[in-house]
Amino acid sequence: MNNRVTPWVTGVLFVLMAYAALGQKPIEWGFGGGELYNSAQHQPCISEEQYAAVQQQIAAYHATYGYGHFFPAAPAPYRFYPLGGTIWSDLFITNFTDLDPTSGILDWDCTDFTYNGHTGHDTDIRTFGEQDIGVPIFAALDGTVVAAHDGEFDRNTTWENQPANYVILWHGGTHYSYYWHMKRDSVAVVVNQIVKAGQQIGQVGSSGISTYPHLHFESRNANNWYEPYAGSCRPGDSNWTNQTPIRRDMYLRDFNMTNVNIANYPGLPHDMPRTGTFLTGTRRVSWWINVHNQPANCSWRVRIMRPNHTVALDTGTQNFNNSQPYRWAWWWWWYNLNLNQTGFWHFELYLNNQYMAHATFKVVSSADQITNHAPSPVLASFDPPAPVPSDVVFLRIHTILTEDDADFDIVRYRYVWKINGHVVRDVTTAGHADALPHSMAQNGDTLECSVTPSDGNLTADPYTKKFRYGRAGDVDGDGCVNDSDLLAVLFAFGQSGGYLRADLDLDGIVSDSDLLLVLFNFGQGC
Repeated sequence: MNNRVTPWVTGVLFVLMAYAALGQKPIEWGFGGGELYNSAQHQPCISEEQYAAVQQQIAAYHATYGYGHFFPAAPAPYRFYPLGGTIWSDLFITNFTDLDPTSGILDWDCTDFTYNGHTGHDTDIRTFGEQDIGVPIFAALDGTVVAAHDGEFDRNTTWENQPANYVILWHGGTHYSYYWHMKRDSVAVVVNQIVKAGQQIGQVGSSGISTYPHLHFESRNANNWYEPYAGSCRPGDSNWTNQTPIRRDMYLRDFNMTNVNIANYPGLPHDMPRTGTFLTGTRRVSWWINVHNQPANCSWRVRIMRPNHTVALDTGTQNFNNSQPYRWAWWWWWYNLNLNQTGFWHFELYLNNQYMAHATFKVVSSADQITNHAPSPVLASFDPPAPVPSDVVFLRIHTILTEDDADFDIVRYRYVWKINGHVVRDVTTAGHADALPHSMAQNGDTLECSVTPSDGNLTADPYTKKFRYGRAGDVDGDGCVNDSDLLAVLFAFGQSGGYLRADLDLDGIVSDSDLLLVLFNFGQGC
């Protein structure tokens, strides 16, 4: 992806506010940041030379291995977005393809979520800190690796025609998918390897012509790129089985606090120190936000309350002075505050009079009272919620993006997938979702995934989700609820612990409830 550097609105402002009227010293504060994305400043994230090199690799592959006999009439539809996260939550699609053949820009929904000449989808993670932990990229469809490259620098923030790390998959006929800008040493496949949809092939990075860690996902058929989304400006059927609409309301994708001068740091996508604990006395309290779909002339207001609920700071309504709407911006503030009470202080942020974020930070009297805190626990769900063996299954985390850790640490998640009690995937990522390839299980098998949040030192309690494939009451997975299933429950009755095939309701014990499931569904599927 190509962005993104606009002049910052910076400076240190000294205001009297209401304190001067009371004869008190003015509160010192600073404010900066600005737009992170500007389509007019973009350059192609895959150069013509790079496209030509990839086409040569693909031609060399087919010259060696041929094309086989699979020639689908049209590209197979995508059932999921091939990233370990959730779109419009921890992931943000900054650019779709540009459907305007002139110098203008036009996305599939007749708006401007693209830049001139763009041929894929650019989907960003939040910082290099998440890239360092790892965010997986998955194969969008079954396919064969026809080109792959690794070993290139992966923290680029400028456009200088740099080489990228990538994987190209062939899906039969003339259908290919490109996965560009990968993290160095993350490419997990080799040329001529057959991969399944949902299989991890790499991780998100900022290699190549890129200014931010993201995936450029490109769909190509008959030697041309195509837009898989359908809408008013891209008529016809969607190439997604469940198309996600563009999110257009203003929302925060990140909020963090620190005690440093943010102006001394390079800014996003680079990470900065974080803390949720401050010492008593007059201290610099800083914070930054990652905001999307910010309207023009947007206002802001911050309120900070002491533990006794009195107001320590109320900025009143201020203005960002952004004359144009910003699809993506980051802003930072610092205030020198008199932290004169120990305990938990409360922070509130309003944008355009909308309540956008609440945070709690702690004030202590001595440095030895500063301690690390475990991340917040999470909930999670399977997607799809009732999968069949042919489905790629995601476990998606449900958490509040701005309140996932009391110390504002970047949270990583360990996903442990099991089938019938046996571990089939164990991975730690910064993504808010993880996937299991299709056809890993069959009817009658039990799928289990536990996710454990961690800040790298402390962990929250794991959350575990289970699902049993197949028809309710069908213990042996043959599709028919009959005598063999009834006997299986009776023979295992009263057993508990570990994996039990006759534990139909997955509560850890074979009991009356499992027997009732067989009896209520007896004869189904036979």
